[in-house]
Formats: sequence, C-alpha cells, structure tokens
Amino acid sequence: MDKINDSIIIKSAVPDTLTEGVETAKQFERLYTMGCKLYQGFYFSKPVDLESFEKQWLD
Repeated sequence: MDKINDSIIIKSAVPDTLTEGVETAKQFERLYTMGCKLYQGFYFSKPVDLESFEKQWLD
C-alpha cells in the first residue's frame, strides 16, 4: 500500500464501502485502524463454489 495515497482514499471512502483485495493480516490491520468495516479477499477465504458456501454458512 502506498501509505499517503491509500490513506487519503480510505479516509474519504464511505464507511460502508467494501474493501476488496485484502490478502494479508498487515493489510487488514491497517484498514481496520483506518475505520474500514467491510472486507473481501484471500486473507479471509479463497473463492468457493455455491455448494461449499451453502454448506459452510447456511447449514
């Protein structure tokens, strides 16, 4: 992350904006401390098919 440019973008984003592409704990921690609330990326899960998603989250 380019500290200055990314910081400006994140601080000006709507708080409920989904932050995509989070791949490391360091990225997550940085975004969290900057006030981001919604995340998506390989840090949380690799892509899964619908059946696997339903088994994990809906059963």
